[in-house]
Amino acid sequence: MSAQPDVNIIVYTDPSCKRCQGTKLFFNDRKIEYQNRSIEIEENVYDMWDKLKEIGLSMDKLIEMPVILVNSVVVYPITENGIIKNISLENFLYELDKFTRLGTPLPYSYSGQDYMQIYEGEKDKRITLEKLTGNYFVIVSSFVNKANAEAFLKKLIDENYKNASINLSKENLNRISIASFTDFKDLLFFMPKITEKYKDAWILFKDKAGNEVVVNNPDGTFAIVAGIFPEEEKANTLKNELIGKSYKDTKISKTDKFFRVIIADFQEYDQAIKYYKEHSKKINLMIILI
Repeated sequence: MSAQPDVNIIVYTDPSCKRCQGTKLFFNDRKIEYQNRSIEIEENVYDMWDKLKEIGLSMDKLIEMPVILVNSVVVYPITENGIIKNISLENFLYELDKFTRLGTPLPYSYSGQDYMQIYEGEKDKRITLEKLTGNYFVIVSSFVNKANAEAFLKKLIDENYKNASINLSKENLNRISIASFTDFKDLLFFMPKITEKYKDAWILFKDKAGNEVVVNNPDGTFAIVAGIFPEEEKANTLKNELIGKSYKDTKISKTDKFFRVIIADFQEYDQAIKYYKEHSKKINLMIILI
């Protein structure tokens, strides 16, 4: 998954408000860092209304708690033309969860400010995979030996992961999927829970035609990867070989643990699939959304 943007969240809450309690539980469950400011403290009330005035609200307006700020900008309640929009708190928190994890846009404010700007992100971010039809598999382990894979699968099923399965790669690697989803929203809610136990869990997307994409960042660029190495020397060797074979744009992308050798990258899924099909006949390739 992509790195979390630099986000500072403040939540003004009323201790007697169930919506406020639910919001705090939501943030705690998803490990979203935030500052809680109770309006039992008079100073917090004045601070809250100072921020609400910045988006065109006066103190004679009725608002539902909580009031949520991101990087000092009020993002909830939503206002448009000075009118508070009736936005479901549950749906908004889901959008805020996606924003903190993926950098996706939040709804527009009264002033028309694009919330992508509040952490100086790109204005044209796209949840590329969310628009595609297919399945998301959460892979927690891989085995060359089928018997070992089946033993691990049985362990997961015994632990009540009833939808766990073996997902065979084209190289006959037995990848263990602990769960699968067709809904991107369900996947986002599941991942924080499972990565607590399986820190190296990753997402594999398969479209209806069986094309596969390894998902490192659901809002990223489709990279055509020819190799992944723990040693930079080996990555450079492959890079030089590929440049010699007319892949002039080959480059190396470094992660925390590995060096990826990338021969091309695309913004659009269809372009990446077309390129992959044309060139995977010549060299071993994979698509990674990074």
